[in-house]
Amino acid sequence: MFQVYSLGNNSKDSDKYIFNIYNLGYSGNTFLDSVSGTFKRVINPENLDETRSKYYIKRHRILTNLDELNITKSGFERNIFKNNTKLEYSSITPNNITRTSKLTSSYVYNITTSKDINIQGVLDNQKRPISELSLTIINKGYSGLFNNSNGIKQGWGFNIDDDSSDWWDDSNTLSNTNIPVSSYSNTNGVTKTFYYNNDLKIGDLIDGDFCEWNEYEQKEVVVSTYYQKIKFNQDVFQTSLNVRNSPGYYYTPHNHLTIRSFSDYIETGSADEVDNIPNYAFYSSFDQEFRWRDLYDYGFIDDLGNGVDYPYFNSSHYPFGDINFRLIPEGSNFNKFLLGINVPDKPLFDDCE
Repeated sequence: MFQVYSLGNNSKDSDKYIFNIYNLGYSGNTFLDSVSGTFKRVINPENLDETRSKYYIKRHRILTNLDELNITKSGFERNIFKNNTKLEYSSITPNNITRTSKLTSSYVYNITTSKDINIQGVLDNQKRPISELSLTIINKGYSGLFNNSNGIKQGWGFNIDDDSSDWWDDSNTLSNTNIPVSSYSNTNGVTKTFYYNNDLKIGDLIDGDFCEWNEYEQKEVVVSTYYQKIKFNQDVFQTSLNVRNSPGYYYTPHNHLTIRSFSDYIETGSADEVDNIPNYAFYSSFDQEFRWRDLYDYGFIDDLGNGVDYPYFNSSHYPFGDINFRLIPEGSNFNKFLLGINVPDKPLFDDCE
């Protein structure tokens, strides 16, 4: 039993991930002042091996090539965001030219695949049938205003602070992505090199959310959402003296679509007493029984609203989802920005302004 005397470490929203305890005279070096460590959730202290959670970064496999996606503008459709613009006079713009800045856009686009996606035999990281697909949106950056030879940087919600965290520094290889980068050069008095990100192809892997999995509970929980960051190319668009940790914009690449649902209730039983135990079930030596969550059949919706239906005679599933894609400026209150419709009186100012 330990007494928690404070939460967080003075970084933004760190109270969700960090707690501080009193050293009440414990022996050894574990609880010396300023010593930090990682904690893991345990459901039953008497069954540590089976009820201690595991933590990992989910990985996504690309299932379609870019040319197999059709993007069309939705006619006269508009979303809930207004076309919010503001006239900025030359006295307050960096180049002393009057301009109109746009904060939000109401344009709506439809994205569909040109071929069916066959998920038969495709399993998730726990060797279960997959329960969701993701529409992944990645910055291309061919104009060259963003990124350098390192390309896009990656991190998670707990890496984002009011100021640009050292996590996003060019020297931190842990925040590099595996997205390949190409470049081209233009000369207009001086030669400048512009970097852009190559397209991912079928079979490529890309990181995702930081997750928790508990075998005993048979449930995956997202601890922190995956973000990518595009940073200003300081060679051609200087906004900061700290070129290795340039400011920029954050966004979430993966937009999830539920295609199957697992039961909210954990099933238990022995192989001698229960038929059709799924092959992804976990066997608890402590309880001497299997534990698993059933994968609901299409068309079944439980009392909590879990379940997916597709009433089509061709046995195909056409998942649909509304996605609000946001670019989050460095230093903005990104949590409030994401949780509600934020339409301030004037555009948010970033480093380029």
